[in-house]
Amino acid sequence: MSSDERPRILYFMYIPWQWVKARPQYLAEALRDRGFSVTIVSPLMWRKEVSAGEGVFAEPQIHYRFLPFRFRLRFIYGVNRLFLRIWFAFVVAWVKHDVLWIPFPELVDYLPARLDGLVAYDCMDDALALDQLATIRKRLAILEDKVVNRADVVFVSSQSLAVKIRERTRNAGKLVLVRNAFGGAILPPAEVSGPKTVEEIRIGYVGNLVTLDRDAIWATLRGLPGIAYDMIGPREADMSTWQNPRVTFHGLVAHDELARAVEDDQCLIMPYVTSERVLSADSMKLYDYVNLGKPIVSVWYPEIERFRPFVEFYTTPDKLVSVLRELIAKGFPRKYTEEQRIAFLAENSWAERAKVVEGVLHDLKTSSARSRDRHG
Repeated sequence: MSSDERPRILYFMYIPWQWVKARPQYLAEALRDRGFSVTIVSPLMWRKEVSAGEGVFAEPQIHYRFLPFRFRLRFIYGVNRLFLRIWFAFVVAWVKHDVLWIPFPELVDYLPARLDGLVAYDCMDDALALDQLATIRKRLAILEDKVVNRADVVFVSSQSLAVKIRERTRNAGKLVLVRNAFGGAILPPAEVSGPKTVEEIRIGYVGNLVTLDRDAIWATLRGLPGIAYDMIGPREADMSTWQNPRVTFHGLVAHDELARAVEDDQCLIMPYVTSERVLSADSMKLYDYVNLGKPIVSVWYPEIERFRPFVEFYTTPDKLVSVLRELIAKGFPRKYTEEQRIAFLAENSWAERAKVVEGVLHDLKTSSARSRDRHG
């Protein structure tokens, strides 16, 4: 697909465009920068305080709304499906497109039976791991199989997801690995220096609180009296379990302000519980941490083993305490060089990911055109 052809993507999103900026927004912007005409179809926000900040698309061009509790109550799901099927049928017929982009299995339940153009499913997360209720997982499993079967290509963000899709669906021969990447521009080198006194030892975390391993964090607070945490990200409704004078919550920070927000932190940490969902994740956080250029500590799981040149890994809360204790003793040396950082970022930008997507869609479009010619 050349930029002169202005290939058109009808780009459905499962999260609001204004939500915390992640893969859907970055990839949409990168595809637009490569010459695609991208029409965003995004759900309306319920929580106005959460914002992704400025972007190429100030507002999605088309909105829709999910009904709350639709997965908990069959009647609400039925009403939600009825209205969205009518609205999505109108959108698909009204907006001219070459590619229909689907980011989550549920959305296929609202789309027309017949779809024109190519269908791309962007499998960003393990959809079945997002909810533990058996009835919801069963419904999502059926819809996952349906969207994989209907798609011309399935982009997966991790090797683990590729394995799961192959195991769970009928037609998984069209998988393409498109990992996550770092957001924004490559930052200038960070000044890396150890603390002068124990009171200055601060550890930064950027993200939500849902996947955090509280036991690991409490173990470090007990075992290392001199450390403190700076937590950056959306707050939970109930913050009572996080009450500690050495844990400071700073709320949401715009992506281009992250470097300033963590400038006083000696290292950055990713202390996740290795849940079913996490084990399938190609953590975008680690890409951003490398860009921020500070020492990095993370729980280990197989999908992120390739970050070992940049990350100090641990496997248990006690091991985390040991890793931090050693870093404190050494003055927080960075594991990687500036040359390694720049090379990694050059290979792992959203622009590079968009090149892969463009190549795959070009090949599919060419193949589809040849097939039509043979049968036309």
